[in-house]
Amino acid sequence: MNDSQLMHAMSLDDTYRVEQVLARGEDGITELVTIDGADPFVRKKMRQELVRRNVWSALTECSSPPPSRGRRHRQRKLHRQLC
Repeated sequence: MNDSQLMHAMSLDDTYRVEQVLARGEDGITELVTIDGADPFVRKKMRQELVRRNVWSALTECSSPPPSRGRRHRQRKLHRQLC
């Protein structure tokens, strides 16, 4: 799946496979999900009145440092457990 196909799939709620519910509360749910064999994503669902779209859209402009060796190892281990 290329990047444009992945972005399209991410816009379709029924394309996700829930691997694990990470948290659940009265304000929403946080899930670990996959799409057609891609690496796992964290998906948050929350009540409409709590959504601050400007904050979430600003996150797309953020960058993060490359993962440390230990973090990469944990990510690969999690990925193996899910697949």
